[in-house]
Amino acid sequence: MCSKTNPSEAEKAIVNWVGSFPPGIVSLRELSIPDSDDYGLVAILQLQPSNQNACPIELGFVSTTSCGQTYVYIFLDTLRAIAKHGGLSVSRSKEHLVGIYVEPVKLSVENLLVICKQVARGFVHLDVGVISGRLVATNGHVQLATGPFRMEGNGCCPFAWLKMLKKVKIAQINSIVYTAWL
Repeated sequence: MCSKTNPSEAEKAIVNWVGSFPPGIVSLRELSIPDSDDYGLVAILQLQPSNQNACPIELGFVSTTSCGQTYVYIFLDTLRAIAKHGGLSVSRSKEHLVGIYVEPVKLSVENLLVICKQVARGFVHLDVGVISGRLVATNGHVQLATGPFRMEGNGCCPFAWLKMLKKVKIAQINSIVYTAWL
């Protein structure tokens, strides 16, 4: 049985990986844990590439086990940035919501790094639902060698509903293309 330890192994791995990039390619910030935290977070790291067409990552570490696994949430991009990237508008009340995400999930440090490296390479598949020029929903995944790492989307409309609305030309489903950090 694994015992809980601090998340330093996973955090150190991310910090070391970010440090392998040339200066100015990606910035790393440790964010403060919000008072409204209901995950039991111990650390939040934000990785922001300087390339405006690349996908940022936010990692929220909940806990790590001594078996080399970590509980972490993964947030990719924000609705405001996605809307701007796609030339769309988004409700002001929703613009700070995350584009696609995974609630805290248990991952090995190696798998967490694989996911982050694929995001840095631009292997994020993001579909956005659009009605009247407004971003209304997101759906996506990170493409891994083993297949898609599925993530949850945000918005007011399920994609099945948007696909029906697309057939009657009320909605569009567009893909956002991300580029590599380098």
